Amino acid sequence: MLGTIRNVSNTWIMKILFGILLLSFALGGGMMMTGGISFGGSNALFTSGKSSLSPAPGQDINNPQVLQQLQFQVLLAEEARLMNIGLSRNGIADFLRQDPSFQDESGKYNAAALRELIANSGLSQEAFFNLVKKQAQQDLVIQALTSDMQAPQTLVDALSLYRDETRNLDYITITPASPATIAGPDEAALAAWFEKNSSRFTVPEYREVTLMPMLPTDTTVKVSDEEIKAFYEEHREDYSLFPFETVQDEIRQQLEKAPQGISSVIEANQRAIEKGRFNNKSLNELAPQYNLAIRKVVVDTDGKTPGGEAADLPQAAGLLPAIFNSLAGVDADPVQDNGGYIWFHVEKVLPARAHTLDEVRAQATEEWKEQEALRLLDEKAAAMKQALDAGTPIKQIATDNKLPLASVETLTRSSQNDKIGKQALQLAFSGPAGTTGLARNDDGKSYTLVQVTNVALPAKQDAAVSKQVQAYISYILPQDLTLAYIGMAEKQHPIQVNQALLQYYAAQSR
Repeated sequence: MLGTIRNVSNTWIMKILFGILLLSFALGGGMMMTGGISFGGSNALFTSGKSSLSPAPGQDINNPQVLQQLQFQVLLAEEARLMNIGLSRNGIADFLRQDPSFQDESGKYNAAALRELIANSGLSQEAFFNLVKKQAQQDLVIQALTSDMQAPQTLVDALSLYRDETRNLDYITITPASPATIAGPDEAALAAWFEKNSSRFTVPEYREVTLMPMLPTDTTVKVSDEEIKAFYEEHREDYSLFPFETVQDEIRQQLEKAPQGISSVIEANQRAIEKGRFNNKSLNELAPQYNLAIRKVVVDTDGKTPGGEAADLPQAAGLLPAIFNSLAGVDADPVQDNGGYIWFHVEKVLPARAHTLDEVRAQATEEWKEQEALRLLDEKAAAMKQALDAGTPIKQIATDNKLPLASVETLTRSSQNDKIGKQALQLAFSGPAGTTGLARNDDGKSYTLVQVTNVALPAKQDAAVSKQVQAYISYILPQDLTLAYIGMAEKQHPIQVNQALLQYYAAQSR
């Protein structure tokens, strides 16, 4: 069957059939409409004139492209009706018989291929032909508009020249002064600026936390001399060349870090610790009993201390969220991680607050200087643009401001130039020779002042470029014409939408 599909999906009529077949596969069978569902006296979602349409089961009405396509279809169906485009059943059959996709190698009609396609669509022959007829009528409307459409040579020539036009320009890059060279604000100015920007200077919420981790890496198993001797005897073949006294310490270390023994110790200690907590023992009281270390930290939601350093927390994914979801003074469940447990107790919550100016004076001053540098940059760039517009040569402006003057030649509209930004390139093509402009660069912290010095059209059109332009226009014009035609059709016979049905289908598609 897939071989049949691959062989029959080339001609226009078979593109229609192929789309029908794919949709029937997606639905698992027949092409049904609304199944008798009716809202507001109608079972059609869209109506245009005397034509109506509803989505097939499985079509996602919440997809804007699907919704738009359905509206296009009902408009085209009404246009086909108004044009009285008729296709009889025999006419469609003749189309199919003459289609090369349903002919064998000798050119004879291959009825078996068509029957296979109809059988796999899940439709009866009558329903299949009716659906093909409706689709073909709509397609004929579009073909009448766009068939054999070619790009006008005049338009191709004009766009080719537009594309290959080149420009030369002089430009000055204007950057902000270093904040270090800018005098700091007086107290009143800094205070006013700080009050306006106080939201940028806040202390996050912190939590004072006591932690007691019990992790496999920190846990050892108590091993007696008898257990070490027994292990040695059990594995005597491995130690036949080594007297017991020479490997005793090695065996002890091995047994103390045996995973199975560590796991047993951790689980036993966990049960004992939970029993102690149930009896109101604090982590500080429990830690010495089980040879565990206590950590005291103050931490924010990013895992940072008030000094901005990483807090001394065990590396456990769920620990920070658990800390900030816990209440102060309440025993929380331990966080399990990598075969161990981390107990914690939130001692105190330190709420978020605004910094005072004295706490962040140095930072506030530095940020004020950065903003002041950008403000002065805006003023300087605007003054330079004003001077250029007033007739001052761009070279003189560069000299007066102690900035280098640069040039670039043979720029096209599609040029990729790292020295000037996208906005400067657009300005360069916004007018004739002599055009000036001021563009903010892509970094948002500098400007480019430009002046177009030369505009040149290609002496001879590039045949390859003209061919590309012609192919693009030939591709885009039918689409634009179709959309324009559909827009006109909608004005002449607007689409009526059954809102109750639309809500129903939208809910079914979720």
